[in-house]
Amino acid sequence: MARKTKTNWLVEAFNVLAEKSFAGLTIDELTTRLGVTKGSFYHHFKDYEDFKIALLDFYEQQGTLQIIRLAEESGSPQAKLTRLFDIITAEDLPLEVPIRVWAHSDGLVREYQARVDAQRVDYMRGLCRQILQNEGRALFVAQLFYAVLIGGEDMIPPLPQSTLRQMFDEISEQYQLKH
Repeated sequence: MARKTKTNWLVEAFNVLAEKSFAGLTIDELTTRLGVTKGSFYHHFKDYEDFKIALLDFYEQQGTLQIIRLAEESGSPQAKLTRLFDIITAEDLPLEVPIRVWAHSDGLVREYQARVDAQRVDYMRGLCRQILQNEGRALFVAQLFYAVLIGGEDMIPPLPQSTLRQMFDEISEQYQLKH
């Protein structure tokens, strides 16, 4: 049996969430998938609540803060916004819907999701404010972008990433956010 790192556990938990939603995210499911014992789980996590906090921290880091860091590597606010859209429309985001569903029944997950949503909207608002020079309009446009993303991914079937990108580009043109 190969040793598993904390990251192995968290990545596999993301796979379970994407496939089975939060109801399938159990210690037994994870140990079976990883081919390890429960002792391995408890080596990395004090209990399920500790695991859940680590998972939500990882989600926040990978699904928000890392993306913002990558977008920040671009030059102008317009370039950062374009890079942000490039990143979030490059591939499906299979965790958005399962995490949001989980947040409806778990206060801790709801707290994390609210923080993630606020960070994402605030980042886009800041970019839009730099471009538009209007705080109220910047907040509105940032919320519009985010509503399109979240709504498009929650539709059944979800909108293709290419369609989301077209929508982002259309909003960018309408609000004169492009170069």
